[in-house]
Amino acid sequence: MSDHWHDPANPQAPNPGRWKTCVIGCGLFAGIVLAWLVIYPGVLLAAMFWDSRPPSQVDFDASLWRDSPGQEIRWRMHEDLLTDGTLEGKTVADVEAVLGPGCDCGYSYFGALAYNMGPEHGPFAIDSVWLVVYFGPDGIFQRALVVTD
Repeated sequence: MSDHWHDPANPQAPNPGRWKTCVIGCGLFAGIVLAWLVIYPGVLLAAMFWDSRPPSQVDFDASLWRDSPGQEIRWRMHEDLLTDGTLEGKTVADVEAVLGPGCDCGYSYFGALAYNMGPEHGPFAIDSVWLVVYFGPDGIFQRALVVTD
């Protein structure tokens, strides 16, 4: 039996258990804070760069494109459309024959055709993704860009 005893009315009395409790409590608190500081930014960064869209691209299909306005399938086809030369040398009427009529939106002000490709990808998606097709002064396809609104 120890010569020391704990008297709550006398805070000067030694209490070896209190020191151990304090060290364990401070260690747990520091561990939780450290874990939060390390894990939370990692999860946040992963969420920012996570792409919620299917990674697989599909070959461009004009009839499927025209029948799927604002759908995910347009997003999956756009790379093939832009790299296979489908739009090269085409007039506005030719592009509309392939892709359908452009939307009546702000991009038409610039003499371009715009096509909705669905919601923006990623965890903070609040905008829409558009394929905007621009034409030169001669009315021939010039370039196409993927933009968000």
